[in-house]
Amino acid sequence: MAEFFGKDHAYVCRSISNLIGAAKGGLGAYTFVDTPWLNTQNGQTYRGYEMDRDGFTLLAMGFTGAEALKFKLAYIAEFNRMEEALKGQQQAPAIDLDNPHSLRAALLHDF
Repeated sequence: MAEFFGKDHAYVCRSISNLIGAAKGGLGAYTFVDTPWLNTQNGQTYRGYEMDRDGFTLLAMGFTGAEALKFKLAYIAEFNRMEEALKGQQQAPAIDLDNPHSLRAALLHDF
Protein backbone atom coordinates (compact mmCIF):
# COMPACT_ATOMS: atom_id res chain seq x y z
CA MET A 1 0.00 0.00 0.00
CA ALA A 2 2.80 2.38 0.88
CA GLU A 3 4.53 1.76 -2.44
CA PHE A 4 1.36 2.07 -4.52
CA PHE A 5 0.36 5.40 -2.98
CA GLY A 6 3.92 6.72 -2.77
CA LYS A 7 3.91 6.84 1.03
CA ASP A 8 6.50 5.79 3.60
CA HIS A 9 5.70 2.49 5.35
CA ALA A 10 5.92 4.18 8.76
CA TYR A 11 3.46 6.84 7.58
CA VAL A 12 0.94 4.19 6.51
CA CYS A 13 1.27 2.35 9.85
CA ARG A 14 0.86 5.62 11.74
CA SER A 15 -2.23 6.45 9.65
CA ILE A 16 -3.74 3.07 10.50
CA SER A 17 -3.00 3.55 14.19
CA ASN A 18 -4.65 6.96 14.05
CA LEU A 19 -7.75 5.48 12.39
CA ILE A 20 -7.98 2.75 15.01
CA GLY A 21 -7.60 5.29 17.81
CA ALA A 22 -10.13 7.71 16.34
CA ALA A 23 -12.73 4.98 15.77
CA LYS A 24 -12.63 3.75 19.40
CA GLY A 25 -14.01 0.32 18.55
CA GLY A 26 -16.16 1.54 15.67
CA LEU A 27 -14.15 -0.32 13.05
CA GLY A 28 -15.04 -3.85 12.12
CA ALA A 29 -13.19 -6.60 13.96
CA TYR A 30 -11.15 -7.56 10.90
CA THR A 31 -10.70 -4.14 9.29
CA PHE A 32 -7.09 -3.90 10.51
CA VAL A 33 -5.15 -6.76 12.08
CA ASP A 34 -1.74 -5.99 13.60
CA THR A 35 0.62 -8.33 11.70
CA PRO A 36 4.34 -7.75 12.29
CA TRP A 37 6.61 -9.10 9.56
CA LEU A 38 10.22 -10.23 9.49
CA ASN A 39 12.59 -8.81 6.91
CA THR A 40 14.73 -11.81 5.97
CA GLN A 41 17.50 -9.57 4.60
CA ASN A 42 18.28 -7.77 7.85
CA GLY A 43 16.53 -9.98 10.42
CA GLN A 44 14.48 -7.10 11.81
CA THR A 45 10.79 -7.27 12.61
CA TYR A 46 8.66 -4.43 11.29
CA ARG A 47 5.21 -3.25 12.14
CA GLY A 48 2.52 -4.16 9.62
CA TYR A 49 -1.18 -4.66 9.22
CA GLU A 50 -3.48 -6.90 7.26
CA MET A 51 -6.65 -5.14 6.20
CA ASP A 52 -9.91 -5.94 4.51
CA ARG A 53 -11.40 -4.01 1.60
CA ASP A 54 -13.20 -1.57 3.91
CA GLY A 55 -9.99 -0.85 5.79
CA PHE A 56 -8.10 -0.30 2.54
CA THR A 57 -10.76 2.11 1.29
CA LEU A 58 -10.99 3.98 4.58
CA LEU A 59 -7.24 4.40 4.72
CA ALA A 60 -6.85 5.36 1.05
CA MET A 61 -9.57 8.00 1.30
CA GLY A 62 -7.40 9.86 3.80
CA PHE A 63 -4.33 9.93 1.55
CA THR A 64 -3.33 12.78 -0.76
CA GLY A 65 -1.28 12.76 -3.92
CA ALA A 66 -1.77 11.72 -7.54
CA GLU A 67 -2.37 8.01 -6.91
CA ALA A 68 -4.77 8.72 -4.05
CA LEU A 69 -6.70 11.13 -6.28
CA LYS A 70 -6.94 8.47 -9.01
CA PHE A 71 -8.28 5.96 -6.47
CA LYS A 72 -10.86 8.41 -5.11
CA LEU A 73 -12.07 9.39 -8.59
CA ALA A 74 -12.36 5.72 -9.63
CA TYR A 75 -14.24 4.95 -6.41
CA ILE A 76 -16.70 7.80 -6.99
CA ALA A 77 -17.20 6.82 -10.64
CA GLU A 78 -17.97 3.22 -9.66
CA PHE A 79 -20.34 4.34 -6.92
CA ASN A 80 -22.20 6.52 -9.42
CA ARG A 81 -22.31 3.69 -11.97
CA MET A 82 -23.77 1.29 -9.40
CA GLU A 83 -26.32 3.89 -8.26
CA GLU A 84 -27.52 4.35 -11.84
CA ALA A 85 -27.73 0.57 -12.33
CA LEU A 86 -29.88 0.28 -9.20
CA LYS A 87 -32.14 3.11 -10.32
CA GLY A 88 -32.67 1.27 -13.58
CA GLN A 89 -33.98 -1.82 -11.86
CA GLN A 90 -37.73 -1.94 -11.54
CA GLN A 91 -39.00 -2.71 -8.09
CA ALA A 92 -42.08 -4.81 -7.60
CA PRO A 93 -44.88 -2.83 -6.01
CA ALA A 94 -45.43 -3.51 -2.35
CA ILE A 95 -48.29 -5.85 -1.58
CA ASP A 96 -50.64 -4.86 1.20
CA LEU A 97 -50.90 -8.18 3.04
CA ASP A 98 -53.86 -6.90 5.06
CA ASN A 99 -55.90 -6.17 1.93
CA PRO A 100 -57.64 -9.28 0.50
CA HIS A 101 -57.97 -7.67 -2.94
CA SER A 102 -54.22 -6.99 -3.10
CA LEU A 103 -53.45 -10.54 -1.99
CA ARG A 104 -55.82 -12.01 -4.55
CA ALA A 105 -54.37 -9.90 -7.35
CA ALA A 106 -50.84 -10.90 -6.37
CA LEU A 107 -51.73 -14.61 -6.21
CA LEU A 108 -53.43 -14.52 -9.61
CA HIS A 109 -50.59 -12.57 -11.25
CA ASP A 110 -48.80 -14.66 -13.90
CA PHE A 111 -45.06 -14.63 -13.10
